[in-house]
Amino acid sequence: MKNANLRAIRQRLPHGALKRIAEETGLTMQIISDFFGKGWRPEYSEAILSSAIGIIRGSVPSDDLVSEMEDLGLTGGSTFIPRKKSKKRASSDDDDDDGSLGLILAAVAGALIMFWPQIKGIIKK
Repeated sequence: MKNANLRAIRQRLPHGALKRIAEETGLTMQIISDFFGKGWRPEYSEAILSSAIGIIRGSVPSDDLVSEMEDLGLTGGSTFIPRKKSKKRASSDDDDDDGSLGLILAAVAGALIMFWPQIKGIIKK
């Protein structure tokens, strides 16, 4: 199967789609989340991608999953490769970074992208 652009697929899914995929495939939310977030669980890729494409299309997908992903522009791009687990570094009193700043910045960037047309309209006024 061609490389699926998991990030593009995940971004096209509506709110609540991961739960729906879990229900349709009989997999847990953790497996679905690991698949889209980290590229893990490739043994479930066909079932997960088939369900995701069906949700994006708004119907039951055809048997040719690869051509559907190509039609939607969801192939190619970067794929996720799991990183090896590294040893946790010793924390110091000065180091309070728990990664929350990165999450906040990602959320702000996502909101800007999502609401850019509305923001642009407000700015023009």
